[in-house]
Amino acid sequence: MAAPRGPPQLSLYLVFNAFEEIPPPPDFPTFVEGWQYTGSYVRKNKCFLATQLHRNIDPQGKYKFINHATFDGPDFEAFRGPSKEFTEVGNKGQGPPGHQKFFPGGYEEFATSTGKPLAPWLQRDNNSLWILTGFNVDKGKEAELADFEKNWGINSGADFILNAPKELGISKVGFYKKFTPRPALDYVIRAEITGIKDDSMTPALEFLKKLREFKYPSCVTASDSGLYKTDPEYVMYPEAGKRDPPTGHSWIPE
Repeated sequence: MAAPRGPPQLSLYLVFNAFEEIPPPPDFPTFVEGWQYTGSYVRKNKCFLATQLHRNIDPQGKYKFINHATFDGPDFEAFRGPSKEFTEVGNKGQGPPGHQKFFPGGYEEFATSTGKPLAPWLQRDNNSLWILTGFNVDKGKEAELADFEKNWGINSGADFILNAPKELGISKVGFYKKFTPRPALDYVIRAEITGIKDDSMTPALEFLKKLREFKYPSCVTASDSGLYKTDPEYVMYPEAGKRDPPTGHSWIPE
């Protein structure tokens, strides 16, 4: 039997964790306070750069929150298996197993529309919104899956997003691929909306409705697109303070 494959060699290691059912954990009055408790452990990790909690602005959306964390090394439990301490922290911050329904995974930035790294990619300002699309695929359809990755811009809806009305201010899209074995979203698309400057989200919601009608290849077995907000209090940096990402990466990509 082959030995388990470790994390790939990357300049940045990413986490996406999609929360579908979020009853408050027994030890905290709200989901967010439990998330903050877990984050207080994660931000001590020597490889940790930042985490951003994306809040779904649609109360009926499938994933109520999606957490997105960035590390500059693979030495974190999400990539190599949870330690006893991390398991205990998670059981307090999210409740005992089965209390909440969520899907964490380790990801690489597989491709970007600019051809340059986008991660860790913080929002440009507090008016920004995010489009996040998560996919699950049939890994048995190897030829279709290879084409899905090769022509990811067309197949994932990234090109469709880039051609959104100019008023939305979408200029770049990132495409992320899971490398950890635990069941989670196999791929994620992330795009920032920078053109909404007031409280009216109607143009963004209208575009989201069209995106949800996008026809994906048959290798995609499930997909979900949502419109998210990252409130300033939902961003965490290392306990020792914010530090620079690796060479070639920037907090706010051009």
